[in-house]
Amino acid sequence: MKFRSQSSTLLLVLFLMAAAVLLRIVWVRLPDVQNDQQRTLLIEIAKTLLQLAVIAVIGGAVKLVYDRIMEERREAIKAQEQERAVRKAQNEHREKLLNELIEARAQVEEARRSYRLTETKGALACYQETMAALLRARLKLSHIWNYLETSSYLFVQEEAVQHGIDAMKRYLDGLIDEYEDEMHAPRLADMPESEQTAYLRRLTRFGDFVDRSKERGGAAPSEYEGTFLVAAYRPAVKIMRDEVLAGI
Repeated sequence: MKFRSQSSTLLLVLFLMAAAVLLRIVWVRLPDVQNDQQRTLLIEIAKTLLQLAVIAVIGGAVKLVYDRIMEERREAIKAQEQERAVRKAQNEHREKLLNELIEARAQVEEARRSYRLTETKGALACYQETMAALLRARLKLSHIWNYLETSSYLFVQEEAVQHGIDAMKRYLDGLIDEYEDEMHAPRLADMPESEQTAYLRRLTRFGDFVDRSKERGGAAPSEYEGTFLVAAYRPAVKIMRDEVLAGI
């Protein structure tokens, strides 16, 4: 389009130059012409050339304005398309992080329920498997948190989201730290299997994590429910879901 505009401008300039040359020739020859018909013809030619020149100038000006308007419109459309593409890409990243957060929470819940279903088959081995699953969920939360740290523009309420994820990380850290302490102490491994289940249920953090009695309208919710789910996960996932749906 820019090449066509330049070509049109060049043709207009060449036409005006040719008209100027012809007018100059008519102007120079006009005093020497004695025949009235020839003088009239030359004058008419001059008038016609002037009219054509004026029309060419006006037409060229109109075309230049039109080309400029169309170019600006095309640039505006291109900018809008680029903006839509950027917003779409950003929203895809938001949706990916949202799904990862939901998956991390699902991993934690799966580990919690799986332990309760299998603890009677070997509490210590189940405890180790549960903590390995929680560690994987903890690493996924770290990935999400670090991604948000370097891409804070993705969410308007990024600080609130990170606050919730950080609280989830701290809760899992408490469980993992307690597990490490127990694994370094010989008492659990030396216990008979019949006593291991009850011992693990009495652990401050892990016992609270797998306790089902507080899910049935107890006096106070478990730390897992109150800290991990209600105070941390649910607010963060709601913000992320709302912003993904809004596509902002």
